[in-house]
Amino acid sequence: MAESSIVLCNMALSHLGQAKTIVDIEEDSAEARVCQLFYETTRKKFMRDCGFAQASKFVALSLIAEDPTDEWAYSYGYPSDCLAIIRIRSGSRIDTPDSVVAYRLATIGSTKVILTDMEAAEVEYSAFIDESLWPADMDLAFSYLLAAYIAPSLNSSLPSKTIGTMRELYKIELAEAIENAAAEEVPDKAPEAESIRVR
Repeated sequence: MAESSIVLCNMALSHLGQAKTIVDIEEDSAEARVCQLFYETTRKKFMRDCGFAQASKFVALSLIAEDPTDEWAYSYGYPSDCLAIIRIRSGSRIDTPDSVVAYRLATIGSTKVILTDMEAAEVEYSAFIDESLWPADMDLAFSYLLAAYIAPSLNSSLPSKTIGTMRELYKIELAEAIENAAAEEVPDKAPEAESIRVR
């Protein structure tokens, strides 16, 4: 586990009033074991909760099959580092109701796929980014969420109010992180749909 991850674990422990810190996730301590148990799942949930605050990626999808179902023209592989699909790119930077590309997620056999009618489809999605690249507000938000998950395993007699407080602080810090991330973007003005322009 990277040094930044150890720092985040120790922040979570500190939120819960734990005097002991960890130096290695593999060390033989109750704190390390519970952090290791919950860390990865918590990270995935946290980054999904952040949504657009994460780095967007633009990728040409890998074609799996043509006419995979009676309803869709193409199936493409689901990117392995994808947190959430934002859109199938239509060629317009900002989509209107007329330009948006329809798609659906499905599992065919044992493969997670994206179904769409777009040929040579490209996707925009939120991707995992390394913790060392997170700004401070994301670090704080994550540490509170991790604290909420590890608390019952570290101290079964911990009041439920403490866990609730961790969750409330998580929501506050997450909202601030998302707001700060949005402030770093200048979006285009949304164009009118063709159906509105012709009225």
